[in-house]
Order: sequence, then C-alpha cells, then structure tokens
Amino acid sequence: MPFRKELEKYLEALRSAHAENLVSVIFYGSAILKDDPRSDEVHLLITLKKISAEDLAAGATSMKTWMKGGYPAPVYFTESELNKGADVFPIEFNHMRHAHEVVFGKPVLSEINITNANIRHQVEFELRSKLLRLRRAVIETSPTGKDLVSLMANSLPSFISTMRAAVLLKTGVSHVDRPKVAKSAADEFGLDGDVFKTILDIRASGDAVKIEDADKLFDRYLAQIEKVIKTVDSL
Repeated sequence: MPFRKELEKYLEALRSAHAENLVSVIFYGSAILKDDPRSDEVHLLITLKKISAEDLAAGATSMKTWMKGGYPAPVYFTESELNKGADVFPIEFNHMRHAHEVVFGKPVLSEINITNANIRHQVEFELRSKLLRLRRAVIETSPTGKDLVSLMANSLPSFISTMRAAVLLKTGVSHVDRPKVAKSAADEFGLDGDVFKTILDIRASGDAVKIEDADKLFDRYLAQIEKVIKTVDSL
C-alpha cells in the first residue's frame, strides 16, 4: 500500500515527538478493508499517557507532513479518556473496534468497556436529532420538487451511518457499503428498503424523480426514519 510508507514516516515522527508518552497508534475505519485506500479514508487514533500543551505542540509539528499528504488529522485521547469516554462515544468507539489495526503500542480499543445500553442510547439520540434537523430544514426552506429530492439525497448518508450502528448493535455485523447497510437495516427492522434504494440511486446518478412524486417519496422516507427510531427505542 502506498500510504504505508507515509504511515511509517509519521509513526517515526510520533515516536520522536512523544517518546515514552506515546501509548498507542491505531489505524481504523473502512480503509482497513481496502488495499489502496484514498488518503482521506485513512484515520488514526493516537493515545498518550497525558496530554499537555507541550504534547499538543509536539503533535502539531509531527502532524504537518502527514496532513500535507491529504490525510485527516488524527484523533488524540489519553488512556483514561478512552475508558471514561466509552459511555459518551460508544458508536464511534464500537466502529473503531470492529475495523482497526494496531500500528504501534497497546491494543487500547480492546480494553475499553462499551455497553449495548450506551450504544442504543446514542443511536436513538443521533437518529432523533437528525430527524429534527431534517424537519427543520423543510420548515425553513419549504423545498419542493428537485430541492426536496436533494434534501433527501444529502441527508440519507448521515441516517445510514447511524443505522449502521443500530444494525451492529442488533446483529454484531458491521457493513461499510451504504447500500448494504440500508438493506440490512430494512431487513432487521422491517423497513421499506425500496425507499432507501431509490434515494441512494438518485444520489449516485444525480437524476431527480418527477416533481409530482417528490412529496410522496419524502413522506415514505420520513415514515421509515420514524419506524427505525421506534424500533431502536424498543431494543
């Protein structure tokens, strides 16, 4: 993999910058499953024993070359924060845990305690928050026709990301591909999968449905989101 050489250089810079304070460097996310991921898909979790202003300054210096390659800025945590934050970020940590590689140091993700109760709570919170934002967007802009279709196409990926966590919670299986996540959510929660497929196809092709059909599709879309929230609430 081309990025591996860049990762080795960055790891060397991190070890120089943080020395004995560096606990772990973990590569995580969907890029784990690809032989040659795009640079913006390569995510890193860096764990330190402590994080002071001096540590952040050292991290910033080593990070500059890494980010010049188009790679996202890594996420910094202390070991203590990872354990204490498991109840606040259970979805994110759970996804990391299901697709990650320890590049250096301790397997810190395998040591944190993530409960299904906390995952379920965050999934419901995220879904309800996204639904409220979607309704507000409709109220504030009164979109019709192509604009309404664009609103659905732009909002669905965010819902699918959270539904992925819901599917993982229920089945223990984590999908990366959006159509697979949408189909799994439909199968597991009794949803109308055709709604999600239609919107994903529109998003991929850029073709808008007939204007007279937009309102109907949006009503079906809302109904599925409301249904998955109700199902998650009962888990």
